Amino acid sequence: MKKLLTLTIGAIFGIVTLAIFVTGFAAGKGEGPVLPQDSELVEISPFAALLQATQEYRGASACATADFFESVKLGDHQGGGGRLLEELIGSTSSECAVYVLAEQETAPVFLAIKQAGELPETPFVFGLFVYDPNLEGSYAGYAEETIGLFADIESCQRVERAARDKNLPTRRCEEWRDTALR
Repeated sequence: MKKLLTLTIGAIFGIVTLAIFVTGFAAGKGEGPVLPQDSELVEISPFAALLQATQEYRGASACATADFFESVKLGDHQGGGGRLLEELIGSTSSECAVYVLAEQETAPVFLAIKQAGELPETPFVFGLFVYDPNLEGSYAGYAEETIGLFADIESCQRVERAARDKNLPTRRCEEWRDTALR
């Protein structure tokens, strides 16, 4: 029974992940997820717009996956999900919490960019390593996602520290350069 439940949870996770990616693929092109980008931000900095869209997409995906696993746990009346299910809930919940915190810190920065019509002088970012079994060439299934733009090093370090406190691997905060404009 335990093996069957483990296989079922794995299959459900695979189906949910596949559904998220398939619905985001360019119609008939198969070029990858189509991320809705803020057109006003694209005019100022396409790279900043892509950064914001990717961060929002990853955060929504992590939170939806965490909610899904939590609902599986609540429906597991026989308790067969056990440790694997708890680990899945813990890792996706941790990733979700970091993206929510990052959104709280970065949303004002993206709004200020649109209001000013330019990037801040020294925005900051950090790297968060997220598990993605669909990425080819990634180290052990992990890919680095750039998280930011933060207004200052302190807010960047606060979110980076929160990620490390949740045992999520990170790359330290650094100044971000939009190479297209600078």
